[in-house]
Amino acid sequence: MGAAGGRLKGLLVSHTHWDREWYLSFEEYRARFLRVLKRALELLSSGRMRFFTLDGQSSLIEDYLEVYPEDRRLVSKLVREGKLLIGPWYTQPDEFLVSGESLIRNLLTGMKVAEELGGCMKVGYLPDTFGHTAQLPQVLRGFSLSSFVFTRGLGDEGEQLKPVFKWRAPDGSWVLALNLVYGYWHLTLPGARNWAPVLWEAPGGWKTVYYPAYIEGVDTDVEEAAKRLRKALEEASVYPACSLLMHGCDHRPPQPLGEALEKLREMGAEVEEGTLEEYLKALAEAKLDLKIYEGELRGARYFNLLPGVLSARPQLKRLNYTAQLLLEKYAEPLSTINWLLGFSYPSKLLETAWKLLLKCHAHDSICGCGTDPVAREVEARLEKAIGLASSIAFEAALQLASRTAAPRGELCILVFNPLPYPREDVVEAFIPREAFKPVAAAEGELTGVQLLEEDASFGGHVKIAFKAKAPPLGYRVYTLAEGEQQGEQAPAASRWLIENEWVAAGVRADGALELLDKASGEVYWGLAFISEGDVGDEYTHCPPERNMVYTSLGKLHSLRVEKGCAKQILKLEYRMLAPEKAEGNGRSSKLVELPIRVEAAVPAGSKRVELKVTVWNTARDHRLRVLFDTGIKGSKVHADTHFHIAERSRTPPKGEGWVEKPASTQPMLTWVDLSDGKRGFMVAARGVHEYEAKPSGELLITLYRAVSHLSKAKLETRRRPAGPLTPTPGAQCLREMTFELAVIPHSGDWRSSIHEALAYTTPLTAIAFKGKGGELPLEKSFLQLPRELILTALKRSEDSKAIVARAYNPLSKPVKLELKLGFKATPHEANLREEPTGPLGEEVKPHKIITVRLEPEAS
Repeated sequence: MGAAGGRLKGLLVSHTHWDREWYLSFEEYRARFLRVLKRALELLSSGRMRFFTLDGQSSLIEDYLEVYPEDRRLVSKLVREGKLLIGPWYTQPDEFLVSGESLIRNLLTGMKVAEELGGCMKVGYLPDTFGHTAQLPQVLRGFSLSSFVFTRGLGDEGEQLKPVFKWRAPDGSWVLALNLVYGYWHLTLPGARNWAPVLWEAPGGWKTVYYPAYIEGVDTDVEEAAKRLRKALEEASVYPACSLLMHGCDHRPPQPLGEALEKLREMGAEVEEGTLEEYLKALAEAKLDLKIYEGELRGARYFNLLPGVLSARPQLKRLNYTAQLLLEKYAEPLSTINWLLGFSYPSKLLETAWKLLLKCHAHDSICGCGTDPVAREVEARLEKAIGLASSIAFEAALQLASRTAAPRGELCILVFNPLPYPREDVVEAFIPREAFKPVAAAEGELTGVQLLEEDASFGGHVKIAFKAKAPPLGYRVYTLAEGEQQGEQAPAASRWLIENEWVAAGVRADGALELLDKASGEVYWGLAFISEGDVGDEYTHCPPERNMVYTSLGKLHSLRVEKGCAKQILKLEYRMLAPEKAEGNGRSSKLVELPIRVEAAVPAGSKRVELKVTVWNTARDHRLRVLFDTGIKGSKVHADTHFHIAERSRTPPKGEGWVEKPASTQPMLTWVDLSDGKRGFMVAARGVHEYEAKPSGELLITLYRAVSHLSKAKLETRRRPAGPLTPTPGAQCLREMTFELAVIPHSGDWRSSIHEALAYTTPLTAIAFKGKGGELPLEKSFLQLPRELILTALKRSEDSKAIVARAYNPLSKPVKLELKLGFKATPHEANLREEPTGPLGEEVKPHKIITVRLEPEAS
């Protein structure tokens, strides 16, 4: 406990935690925020408050200045003086539902906005995020952020770590971690007399809630505030150096406490207004003997973790995956290649698309734990980001195609590979109906073309598929030709309805899909759908006391097989039954039909079976999962996370005394893998993020949770509420939804199948164009990396002078850095801010994120 001469000492950090959208819409919250920040600017300018921390996210300032641009000079003045603290994030993100690259862009964008206004808070501040990824210390260090402040995520390890510890990433880098023991809401408007909600229903039926203090300012009872400060000061004595008092909470306005602090001094205590930077500097100077922690922070001993958000409102997760994919793998790399060729770089459009996406990454937004209007707005914003990113990628691909030596006037197809290794895979493209020919040709090689579907819009097009080759991060041009179809796949055996040389799939008598790994001879059955009751809320799964479980076994209604030279397709339709809703302490006796369509495809030459699942959800209060019974027993499971492959236990901790029961489900970004070292079973996913792996070898993938409320007061799986008890009929997901998975049986562990997962989650793309006889060859690679490294970015640098390539080493051993470029450039290693840090090393250390800055040479 910090003391001097027997007097209690503390540091008061005044702040607001501002969800841009949650139980109110963005515009409702912004209307309130305009008053909050206007009031803060007045208090800071007058000296009635010394400091105000704006929640570690700079998008809020943009929201304010969009309405009040005349205040920009005052905001900048207060930021430069260190009174108004903004950044380093653009928005307060959820971590486990967004890509690693998007976390970097969040910081890159947030710090840029803050510094343009005068300065950025140098603290990795994430007060409300629902758990933290293991590589976050390395990401923070890449931006010269040496500290991390958080609330949620500690499990039983918190008993040994205490409030301050060293959090170390897999590569060895570490940050000083500060856990807010009493939350960021420890002092929530102490002594406030006018913080009572006013509920209003506007004409037309729109309901909202308001607090008079937004208009009036906080009316403070000085005596009561001083008493609460004194109590909080004693509680906060658990912090080293001095007591840290976090003064603020969700959507709270600033509250000047000068008189209360003076009263506190009369009571024998000394509290000064300050900042988190100031407190963390004091911690660093105290030279404390700190314990070290490595790994994810996903416990809920002290605060709710809320893991059920991984599968709430799944349409948001799918759209987010698409937006990230388009920006990271197609729009930026293609635009960067074109910049090398002399085309202009669409920096403003890319910035706009990224900001649209990052605004959706705010934790209450992407998690789907808001009201129905908020979910609709996030969905629309994601579609805006997708539309813009798609347009950028499409135009860039056309520009690139126009420069190739494709025969003038002839219809050609440019195949683009966004991965930095050579590939051979099936690609799809739309072409005019009259241009269809059965053979695709490139460099004398012929491959069969399969007609997949017709599209009568815009003059009539057909979607085709063919097996293509493409160089590392580059393109190959194909032409269409007459002739007999090449590479026609042989008919499947009677048991296996679809197959290639590596895998096969069939259907059992009970309707479950079964899979064959031809290399090992192992047979797996799976794709049995399971409906379980869920009486939880958007945050947390909770099974009912009487949890009747229904499956798709025996409910297969129809089966159809389509075979072609590029892929073989098995189409299944199930008419599954499920209880209509929750009822009493169980599920209702009334059953409804749950139509499920499955399209299982085996692409030519691939080692995966692709699954496209379309569900028309008609049941409420349930969780729908896919079961794969792999038979691979064990205690560990691997899943990809941010710049790292996480090894987790298949058995959740006991969680004795935790405020929220540990969930048996866990997060993945794009794949999860079970292996016993000899054989393995991987499921890759496009925008599906929740799995459960059992020691027995059962692997369950959650498609969605259908629930009735934003939050409930108390659940069997969670002791405390997580938000207002607002009904959310839209979260019942009574709509058609599509989910995409790929099953990859393999030998060995995840390392033998990770590239098959990458091929599925980052597919080849193709565009039809008329050749113009340009100067570029018909096939060209721009960047090749060792197969052990995973590329996450190829973009133009923020200073517009260089190309930035970013990758990471997922292995526990160093990888030799062999960089092959299709253009002349001088490479340097850089930090995550894209600033050069020195010459490029010869290897990439274990679990290291490496950013390479490539300075193009004048041609």
